[in-house]
Amino acid sequence: MVLVVGSLLVLQSALRLFFYYEAVYAGVQLLQPMPPAETMSIVSSLNLTLGVAGFVVVPGLFLMTRWGFWGTVVVCILTILFDGVSSVTVSLTAFAGLVLPVLFLMLLLPRRVRYLARGRGA
Repeated sequence: MVLVVGSLLVLQSALRLFFYYEAVYAGVQLLQPMPPAETMSIVSSLNLTLGVAGFVVVPGLFLMTRWGFWGTVVVCILTILFDGVSSVTVSLTAFAGLVLPVLFLMLLLPRRVRYLARGRGA
């Protein structure tokens, strides 16, 4: 289960960084109609932050550390908040970004006692 969640978190983080790159450096309009520049700047910054944060917590998740587990939970909650607000205020397509973090939480939280007992205390 840790391998599945960790691998999908790597994919999700890579996509966040790809969206950031496409919007900021390649000039691709990811959203139609294009929101104001200030809104797009916030969206891009949060994509960058969530992408980097996902890559930071994955090693801890794979090594079954306490910080990796709770870091993954925090990244999932922040992603759900960001994509939930984005789907209501910016673009309905952001709703798709809710799928994996909700799945991760559904898989991780019920197993937290077992995961944390097996893992490294750090």
